[in-house]
Amino acid sequence: LHCDNYSSIDLGQLIQRHSNRDSRFTATMGIFKTNDIQNSCMVKVTSEGDILEFIEKPSHSKLEWANAAVYVLSQEFQRTIADQFLNSTSITEDIIPFTLSKIQAYKIEGFHIDMGTHAALERINRSRELIN
Repeated sequence: LHCDNYSSIDLGQLIQRHSNRDSRFTATMGIFKTNDIQNSCMVKVTSEGDILEFIEKPSHSKLEWANAAVYVLSQEFQRTIADQFLNSTSITEDIIPFTLSKIQAYKIEGFHIDMGTHAALERINRSRELIN
């Protein structure tokens, strides 16, 4: 779970989705809808949650779902990382593209915002002021 996200994700439901996963999956990735494709890892996903495509920060894309950087990893997936990707420095560049068929998606239906920049944090604060 990245610490620079502001999210309404229900971690209990994410964990439940992972616990009830099809046996071909060994990890679950939270995804969210975004228009900020150039700063997101975009995913093409089926209605059942199979991830078909994963594109790291494309210059343009018609995809609307992005990696939320919220994961549940089985022990098997963790062993795969230890055995095959021990020297990796980036999960999105070094691991996910090579393990995509083992990862299912969990759609975050509420809000999920990367607040890793001052502009994003200001946008969140303005939105919260409108809500309150």
